[in-house]
Amino acid sequence: MRDTDGNLWVAVWGAGEVRCYSPAGDRLATVTVPAPHTSSVAFAGPRRDLLLITTGRELLSSARLDAYPLSGHLFIAHVDATGVAVAPWAPVTG
Repeated sequence: MRDTDGNLWVAVWGAGEVRCYSPAGDRLATVTVPAPHTSSVAFAGPRRDLLLITTGRELLSSARLDAYPLSGHLFIAHVDATGVAVAPWAPVTG
């Protein structure tokens, strides 16, 4: 997911992080969540400054699920960035 400055926001599976990279490849920010498998990100909110972070439970052992009980949850982070506007989803009918 890109922000209005052209930076790329990436969920890093296995790290419990979302990382922001500049167009030159420099890491600018890291958002951590209490779940090791971050799976996707999206900007939301009226100003598109809320980062929605999805996480997964797949491939986690019982012990890891005990250690990270919030795995599989959705997280929201306030970030100092504005997401690029995207077209609203519309179902395909046929």
